[in-house]
Amino acid sequence: MTLALSVVRKTILEEHALIKGKLSELEKLVTQEKAQSIKNVFEEFSSLFLKHLVTEENLLVPALADIDAWGSIRVEKLGEEHAEQSRILKDLQTLVQEKSFTEYKKDLTLFIKSIYEDIEREEKDFLSADLLKDDLVTSGH
Repeated sequence: MTLALSVVRKTILEEHALIKGKLSELEKLVTQEKAQSIKNVFEEFSSLFLKHLVTEENLLVPALADIDAWGSIRVEKLGEEHAEQSRILKDLQTLVQEKSFTEYKKDLTLFIKSIYEDIEREEKDFLSADLLKDDLVTSGH
């Protein structure tokens, strides 16, 4: 079943809102230096984020692939970002579970910032209403 591009866009944007909510919660906990709460919320964030990557692979990648002449480039860029984010997330999961707050605070703070930036860039480059619109005209004969 192929979803309308507007539905793909709406679904991904809704997930982005949930992710930003968890990131905000993590930021507050980092500021308050609540290590045990950070571990719990980071676990929740990790699960949510990994599910989101799967959603993007299943919905956004096919939508972008054939949308225009740059579709394959967008898909490649998204795949590279996902691979890097997954690697960093895995490393951070280990740090948060096994190390002290002071040992992972900087890395976690940088990761949170990078995910915010990625979401902003993704929404601009891949999820704009002009790109993912249902009335896309193609040159099929």
